[in-house]
Amino acid sequence: MTHRERFMAAIQRRVPDRIPVGKVDFCGTLLKVFKEKTGACDPNEYFDIPTRLVGGWASGAGGAMVGGSHMWKGDIDYSPYLPPVEPEGRLMCKGDGYLIGDDDTEVYLFPLKSMKSLDELYGYPWWEAERKAAQARDWRELKIKVDRLKDNDLFVLGWVGNPFESAWKLRGFERFLVDLMEFPEFAGALLDLCTEACCANAEYVAKAGADILFMYDDIAMDTGLMVSNAAFRKWLLPIYRKIIGKGRDIIHDIPVFFHTDGNAMDMIPLLIEAGVTVLNPVQPECMDPARVKKLFGDKLAFWGTVGVQRTMPFGSPEEVKAEVKLRMETVGKGGGFVISPAQTLYSDVPWENVVAFFEAVGEYGDCHLTST
Repeated sequence: MTHRERFMAAIQRRVPDRIPVGKVDFCGTLLKVFKEKTGACDPNEYFDIPTRLVGGWASGAGGAMVGGSHMWKGDIDYSPYLPPVEPEGRLMCKGDGYLIGDDDTEVYLFPLKSMKSLDELYGYPWWEAERKAAQARDWRELKIKVDRLKDNDLFVLGWVGNPFESAWKLRGFERFLVDLMEFPEFAGALLDLCTEACCANAEYVAKAGADILFMYDDIAMDTGLMVSNAAFRKWLLPIYRKIIGKGRDIIHDIPVFFHTDGNAMDMIPLLIEAGVTVLNPVQPECMDPARVKKLFGDKLAFWGTVGVQRTMPFGSPEEVKAEVKLRMETVGKGGGFVISPAQTLYSDVPWENVVAFFEAVGEYGDCHLTST
């Protein structure tokens, strides 16, 4: 099988000849280690990871994240909504971000935190800037890039966005949860605005021919959901359906990847109801991946499952290899599995464990064909 055939088989819950390895993210510090150890620049190419992400908020919004300072350099002035950010801080394209304290602590910036009215919300400059950007970008230009990636046997992830996470990162997590109960008009309007941008992204990447809609919206923590099932049904289920529907208006059977950290067990049936077909990362510190596969493997494919809270940073190379093999034999059995670390690999992950992960992928990639 080619890389693309292998990926398509896995996400369609069929059995590939080998279990594919999915997108692996390195933090800045570990990326420097990678470059020192290998002399290479791109982990995707070096480790032969056949996925590429296209689209994204900043791609057409008048600016980009640049340099080591991670400061937004677009044409939107967020200074009326924020304290001084330069020189130590990070500012994203929507105006959210954080300051870095003397002890490397991060103090988050919530530009909508003090707003008290819908007029203030609607006057925030990001919404109009994103609408103009969405109208200006040409999906045919992105299609040229997508087609080139496909011609190089790469599997294309189409970035859609994260409406819940975007909303609370603009408003503040506690403030937003309070809004859901005490100021629902504001919370609903904010979610609608974030959803509008996600719908435009879904349409954009689907028209360009992305292989999968890539949604990334953390709504669970280690112990369970961040909101109740009732709140999920009221606030989030309709917007996930709407966003997915926009993509499927273009490609009716396009797969949908959904990322959420934590224990998402109670939410999985609702995600399936919304149209999700691939769940990531099935965080093993919070859920048993084999049990999740047994319960939902007839409706979902799974992507991830290798722990970054325990095994990758604190295990030995042999333990890393053993976990990879276990996941392939259990979650991989019967197809429907893409293996990867559950989240970004940070500086606490020893280089030897990074190497062990990729060695194990090579050694055990076909063990799902013979495991009992």
